Parts: sequence; structure tokens; C-alpha cells
Amino acid sequence: MKAILFARVSTEEQKDAGNSLPAQIDRMKKYCERKGFTVAEEYSFDESAYGEKRNEFDQLLEQLNKHDEKIAVCFDKVDRLSRNTFDDRVKKLNEMARDEKIELHFVSDGQAIGSDMSATTKFQFGINLSLAEYYSNAISDNTKRGLEGMRQRGEWSGPAPFGYTSVMRDVKKRLRENLVPDPLTSHYVEEIYEMYASGQHSIATIRDHLNNLGVTTRTGRPFHTSAVYTILTNTFYFGRAYTRKYNQYFNHIYQPLISKALFDNVQAVLKAKDNQSGHVKRKKTNPFVGWLKCANCGCTVCREVKRGKPYHACSNGKKICKREYTQEAVLMEQLKPLFESIQLTDKQLESIVDHLRETHEYKARYHKEELSKLHASHTVIQTKKDNLLELLLQDRITQEVYEKKMAQLDTDHENIVLKRAEHTVADTNYHVTVKHVCLLARRAGELFERANDEEKNQILKLLLSNAVLKDKEITFTINSPFDSIISFTSETEKATQCDPSDTSTSCSAPPSGRIQNC
Repeated sequence: MKAILFARVSTEEQKDAGNSLPAQIDRMKKYCERKGFTVAEEYSFDESAYGEKRNEFDQLLEQLNKHDEKIAVCFDKVDRLSRNTFDDRVKKLNEMARDEKIELHFVSDGQAIGSDMSATTKFQFGINLSLAEYYSNAISDNTKRGLEGMRQRGEWSGPAPFGYTSVMRDVKKRLRENLVPDPLTSHYVEEIYEMYASGQHSIATIRDHLNNLGVTTRTGRPFHTSAVYTILTNTFYFGRAYTRKYNQYFNHIYQPLISKALFDNVQAVLKAKDNQSGHVKRKKTNPFVGWLKCANCGCTVCREVKRGKPYHACSNGKKICKREYTQEAVLMEQLKPLFESIQLTDKQLESIVDHLRETHEYKARYHKEELSKLHASHTVIQTKKDNLLELLLQDRITQEVYEKKMAQLDTDHENIVLKRAEHTVADTNYHVTVKHVCLLARRAGELFERANDEEKNQILKLLLSNAVLKDKEITFTINSPFDSIISFTSETEKATQCDPSDTSTSCSAPPSGRIQNC
């Protein structure tokens, strides 16, 4: 059989590491020699496996369709193919393997994907793909967690709010940016609060007052009522910052522009006016809120209680749907087959654990490669610092230019140190995540049955996505890696029930009820 070799790196640093293009090609050639494959073509390229645009790789895939005979398509590892479980390219290659046009071989992972692959092989491939995506996501999440650490120290990582400006805290020590009151706009913040607290002004009149004075927002635009409202409800001005992503308040280290008492007075006025206008904010929590949409118009499916029973229907926000109510109990009944299919037996769980032990070596290699890449970046930055100092000593740049460039290099250096530390956290979180996935898969139905509405909502968001309601039936996509678990349990169950020697046995897949897997 002829073979086509694909080697990929995503960064310049990886070209010089153990995952370099020549190293990948060499491993694949030795594999083909052992298998008796004839290497017909070799392709090497550098691009991200996580992005949607992979032009070079797409062009190479088109070449596969030009072969009349069955081809062995070789990658070094699964993550050399993709780090995105929703990548259409993975689906396309799977279909070609199923149709016996190609065979997929992952050399270092010891996996071969073809039309006759077992349920276990299919499951292992799905898990490896999910783990490859997990590591890319883990590094990103851990970097964001590092920024959260800044907030815990009272440092603000976002843009300066109106009334503040960014300056270097200490040029000599080249510390991070500091926020100080803007001499041109800071006094307007207190004026806005005092005007509204007096009860003599509305948000609209304050907006007009600011625009008449020629005051602009921090982006240089005229004020709108929404910008004024944002200022009036921003706790940052009295010393408490808020991060929406983590839904967390924290005390910041910067100079307040107003007192806490003045802020509370303004909130009391805002609340009084809301009550007068009939605006009442209520938190609505139910198992389907935030993730179930109408299949017809895309609007949110909302919950209403009638005669003591909860019902769900399209909110009809676009005024194009006829509201059709469905009992919540009916929707819950449709979810039962999902939790039945996701529960693992002792034998299946043991099979997963064995596979995860095998993938630990693969994960360790990736971990080592990423640390090597960060070490290379650290060396480059240190060289730039040395060169920059040499230019200053030779009077080829000014002190101001030197300090500005050095501050940027220090920031880059801090980011690398942070990422190196977070890789250790990612290494630990890997095992925690796998443990939680297995526990949820084993006890999914039990946990869901005991959960309250808010907990049920969180479980369903974890398991499902792209959920829509049409004709009183829910259609959804099962998130990775639970889709692989369901496929694995379904096929192993089917294989166990089917006896080829017994012609009287009727074999069928587990019933899906009203659930549709997209």
C-alpha cells in the first residue's frame, strides 16, 4: 500500500524541538518500513491545528481525492492532525476511512483508523482528540487564571475606566501599568454622581450636560445614556472592581474618585426610579434556561408555571412563532435515554482507565515540548535585553527609548514565566478533569436525578450544546468527550448482545427515544 506522510508544527520553536518536522518524518518512514508501506509523498508545513483556517492543509487533503487506490495517510500523533474536536477535516478523513478510500495511521500513538476498526479503537481515537484539544484549552485557561491572580492582588487588567489614565508605576523598576486619576476627566465622575444623587437630574440630562461641555468617553465618542448609566453603576470608582467573566468583586489598589456613601446614594435613587417605572429584575433559573432555543426563530425557550405545573415555550421575541407549550416533565422524559447511554459499567470504566494510562506518555511528551518552546522564547527575550543595553551604552538609542522597549520585554518575560508555572497547573488539572469526566459518566443519571434546577442546568450545559426545541422535541449535539463515551458504550453493548452464530438473535442499537444526536 502506498503511504502519504503529513508532518506539522505550529511554531518556529517546535521546528528545533523533539517534535520537529524531520523528526516526525523520520518516525513515520520507519513505521512505513515496518508495515511494508511505500512512501509516495511527504508533506511538511507549519500552521495551527486549532484554527478554522488551515489553507495549506486543505490543499493537501484535496490531493487525496485524486488517488484511485487505497492510501495510508500517516501522522505522527493525533494532535498533528487537529486539536479541535469539531474540525470538519477530522469528519471528512473519518468518512474516507469508513468508505475504504484511506487508512489513518498515527505512528507514535499506535493507532490505525479504518473501516473495520473496533468500538474500542474508535473510542480511543475520540479520547485522544479530546485530550489534544483539552491541552490547548488548558494553557489558554491557565493564562487567564494568571490574570485573575493579578486581580486578587488588587491589580486591574482591563482598560482604564473613564476618569482614569494608565501610567508606568515605576519606570526604573519597570513594573506593570498603574491607574491614576486623569487630570482632565476625573472630576467629571464626582460631578456625575452628585448631579444624579441630588434627584434633580436624569441620566438623559447628565448626558446632554456632558456633550454640551464637549466631554467624550474614553474611546473619544460622545456620551450616550448607556455610558452614563455604566459610570453610575461602576463600583470601581469607590474602590471595588468587578470582573464579569468570574462574576467577582475585589478591592483594587488605585485611588477612588468618589466615596462609598455617595455611590450608595446613587444606587438608592436608581432603585427608586426603577420601582416607579415597574422594572423589576428577577433571576430566572430552570434546567433549560440559557441553552435551549426555538428551532424556528432562534429565540430563548422560557418557562411558565400554569396550575402549579411548569411549561416551556418559545419566548417569541421576534413575533414570528406560534407559542406551543410543552410540559417540563415531557422534556425531562426525553433526556432519560441520554443518561442511560452515558453510564459506564465497571468493565468499560476499566478499559477507559487503561487507555488513559497509555495516553499519559503522550501527554508528558506534549508537556515537555511546550516547556521547551517557552524556554526558547525566554532565551530570545534575554538576548534582546542584552542587545538593547549594548545600544544604550553606545548612545545609539535614548534613555527614554531604552526604558520603553525594556518595559515591553519585561512584560513578555513575565508572561513566559507565568505560562511555565501554569503548565504545571495544567499537568495536575489534566488528571482532575479526567477523573471528573469518568465520575460523571458513571453516575450521570443519579447526579441529575438528585440535582436542583440550577445544578441540572449546569449538568446539561456540560453535556449538550446547540440544543433546540421543535414540535415538543429536543435536538442537540453531545459535547466531547461524552459523545465518544456514548458511542463506545453503545457499540460495545451491541457487540455483546449480537451473537453471529445465533441467527435467532435480533441485534439493534439502544433506543434513543425522542433524543436526536446531531
